Amino acid sequence: MIPINAHWSRGAESMSCKSVIFVFILFFFITAYADCKTYYVPDDYSTIQAAIAEPDVFAGDTIIVRPGVYRETIDFLGKTLILKSEQGPERTILDGMQDFDSVVKFQNQEGPECLLEGFTITNGCADQNGGIYCRMSSPTIIGNVIRGNRSETRGGSDQELGGGILCRCFSSPLISNNKIAENQAQGIWWKGSRAEEGRGGGIYLGYRCDAFIINNLILHNAAGGSSIGRGSGIYSYNASPIITNNTILFNKCPHPASHHYAVWASGTRVPTITNCIIRSPGGVLGPMSMSVTYSNISPLYSGIGNIDEDPRFVDRHQDWHLTSNSPCRNSGDNNALGFPAIDFEDDPRVSEDTVDIGCDEFHAHLYYLKDPAHSLRIIGEPKAAPIFVLLGSGVRDVPVKTPYGALYLERPIKNLVLHSGIPDSGSIVINVEAPGFFQPGEEYPLQALIGSTSGPDSVLTNLLLVAEYK
Repeated sequence: MIPINAHWSRGAESMSCKSVIFVFILFFFITAYADCKTYYVPDDYSTIQAAIAEPDVFAGDTIIVRPGVYRETIDFLGKTLILKSEQGPERTILDGMQDFDSVVKFQNQEGPECLLEGFTITNGCADQNGGIYCRMSSPTIIGNVIRGNRSETRGGSDQELGGGILCRCFSSPLISNNKIAENQAQGIWWKGSRAEEGRGGGIYLGYRCDAFIINNLILHNAAGGSSIGRGSGIYSYNASPIITNNTILFNKCPHPASHHYAVWASGTRVPTITNCIIRSPGGVLGPMSMSVTYSNISPLYSGIGNIDEDPRFVDRHQDWHLTSNSPCRNSGDNNALGFPAIDFEDDPRVSEDTVDIGCDEFHAHLYYLKDPAHSLRIIGEPKAAPIFVLLGSGVRDVPVKTPYGALYLERPIKNLVLHSGIPDSGSIVINVEAPGFFQPGEEYPLQALIGSTSGPDSVLTNLLLVAEYK
């Protein structure tokens, strides 16, 4: 038996990858850049920045980055490029080495056709931003893990802004399906007399930075430290961002004199917040004109459809999938601005009649766990039984429609596990190991059928591709 290692999942009803929400971007490339080329790092260029800066790399080209740790900071230099990892953020790390620079910079009027996808962006440390810096630019930022960056004054700036992402000077990026975690807009006491505030631990939006912030998980960020902080998750100054279907948790402003709000808005231009879970200390603060609706906020914020209830996650500390009895299910607004076609892990919205609140749309779901080792978690309706964990011989190019949902697995299909069913908690962890006939380096496709083959409510989960340890 070969232990499970890595994973990739596909929605139960959709073949979409994260980028498919924004099909207009891909259409733009197909029509405007028909002769574009694809380059690989490190095959064609030893570093990512070398590939971007190469004169022979033109607008519309794609740069694909192989798995590895890349210790560098990058600047898109105004080029309209697709920059994406080959195997996702867990295996492709862009490490800024705390070299007093933002890890990724868009500062030459890059537009929405400029794409950054599939990286872990970490260890950025700069004056007024650490992770991603946007100035007069509006790129598309999808499917990244933006973690462990900070803004820190070393040269006397008046504020520390946007530990994870900083947008300035009319920048309006699309920020979607990212995990933005453990970043800090530090703030300091300057010369022992006045405070330099930390604002926007996760994201800071400056004047007229009308970003689309969709389907993100924003958690454990901080604004301030030795000085006052504001907007531990998101700070918006005179901007009108669309903030839809995000889950914003456990962000904080450590200084005792801080105003403890996860989302802080100031100025005459204000955000529109819809279908969000905001459970950090302090909730939301903004002008009376700010629209906050169909969201689960603690403490409760006045607005149509807002609630203040336990979201009932699978595990409030480490697994923010919704369970079947969550009050966030079927409680959102299907007409929200920026309404996404899929959720943060490619499951389709809407699963029933009304969209769920937060970045997760409830579905029967199968996914890989690192702890405990060699295990899978299955989410479903309580008491649904039995559970079959199915292994296919391959993946179909086009899924087959069945009474239980889309079947992705090629025949022959082997039943790896038969389990008694979903408990009252709505989820279960099952230990699964790959059969010995799989060779090192191979992926194997899994789906689970929850319920009997004759049950009217039985359902197939998403497709999960799993690889062995190498």
